[in-house]
Amino acid sequence: MTSIVIALGLIILNFSSRKVDTADAQRFNTNRQRLPDNALETQIFPQQIGGYVLQPPKNMSRSTDASKEFFRDYKLDSGGTINLYVLSPVKNHTQASLLSIGTECGDAVGTAQLFPKAVMPYEYTFCDLWTFNQHTFNWINGNWLLSASSASTLQSDTNMLIEFVNLYNY
Repeated sequence: MTSIVIALGLIILNFSSRKVDTADAQRFNTNRQRLPDNALETQIFPQQIGGYVLQPPKNMSRSTDASKEFFRDYKLDSGGTINLYVLSPVKNHTQASLLSIGTECGDAVGTAQLFPKAVMPYEYTFCDLWTFNQHTFNWINGNWLLSASSASTLQSDTNMLIEFVNLYNY
């Protein structure tokens, strides 16, 4: 019985020690090139962004006459993965648009910080999903919605995501 109480205490201590660094959200670089409405998929997803290499598509991009959705992964040689989601031009994206693509934490603990008045409006979301953490940046670039996320048990993946989004031109 004592070992169960100790194990439970260690689990609670581990999860309660996970803190969101609110400074992470403010490290997002809003100085980006404007993504034109007629951008091609090859422009949106360059083959390499710094040390991050574009992976072959796992999910098909979806398109209609009115919109396009793109889902692609970038990997580092060290094994980290960034998921990049892009939703095609829609006029007049708003703060609600950011929240509509935001990561929902469901029953997990999470925080979201919204920066609607930034040069390029964005949101940073952190979800503590018990077995891993999910960090996401969502932003509006012109008439496009973009979302980059990483999920891991490692704190270093927060820095990896910030590095990726700041290397990404759009």
